[in-house]
Amino acid sequence: MPIRLAEPPRGALEKLQQLLLERAERSDFATSALRDAPVDELGLTAPHPVYTLGLDALVGGEGLAGAQLTGWRYLLQRGDSVIASAEVHVGASGAEVSRLEVNEGPFVRATEAAISRAEELPELASGGHELRLLRIPGAYVIALWLKPEGGGEDLLIPIGETPPEIEPGRPYKPDELFGALAEPARRQLEFDSSPGQQPKSD
Repeated sequence: MPIRLAEPPRGALEKLQQLLLERAERSDFATSALRDAPVDELGLTAPHPVYTLGLDALVGGEGLAGAQLTGWRYLLQRGDSVIASAEVHVGASGAEVSRLEVNEGPFVRATEAAISRAEELPELASGGHELRLLRIPGAYVIALWLKPEGGGEDLLIPIGETPPEIEPGRPYKPDELFGALAEPARRQLEFDSSPGQQPKSD
């Protein structure tokens, strides 16, 4: 299999299951598909780390080296159907696990479809790649991050809605993607720091 799943930190799965159970007991889900699903019929699949890249790091040319690990995400499955994603946030050490976010919208299906398409990419035929997720909140970009094992070129595949400078579903080399986003990101930073503007959180 060309895409490899990373090993979550110790305790992440247990914490995630605990938080999901607490949410289920309160029926605190947005859609009936998840509210009505018996907890014992739900499975957590495709664990992958979540990294966040700020606009300062993007504009400063730090590339993927500037991305910070911020969470672990799973696809939440009932039977053969993926119905949601569940993400726990981690501290700076990567070991402290807290706060659950459940996404039940179209982005979940977009993630599942992008993973399936990525497995067919010719760039992955020569070796395994670790599945990650990269968020660039200030640029409104979320991408699958395929990290090659044993060296080689990283690949980034934007998913969901994207800014006009990039194309969703297309594999990009990091320099190409960040190059397309650099100028809009620079303008955004200048706007955020202009007089009378409130700084925006990345």
